Amino acid sequence: MPKVWIEAALNGPWTRAKQPGIPVAVEEIVADGIACAEAGAAIIHAHAYDVTTGHQKDDWEIYARIIEGIRAKADVIVYPTIPSPALGQADTVKRFGHTAELAKRD
Repeated sequence: MPKVWIEAALNGPWTRAKQPGIPVAVEEIVADGIACAEAGAAIIHAHAYDVTTGHQKDDWEIYARIIEGIRAKADVIVYPTIPSPALGQADTVKRFGHTAELAKRD
């Protein structure tokens, strides 16, 4: 059997109103990411949230905490989302701003 890569998408941009069980807080996202890695996932995808509003917040500092938290415990690829223009984020600089900042980090 050929090797496969398993990717786990931990949450989405839909909020808990549509996905009641999704992790929103950084600690929840990190814990779920580690659990997925322990279950065999090699790639972890996540959306960052503002826990106060419950809405997606593409802030590089939140993503850095998620990525570093998971990578501290699991040797997996972790990557943030890129907001879709269909979801109201048409400005390219804003869409990719968090990934540009993350790319500056070691």
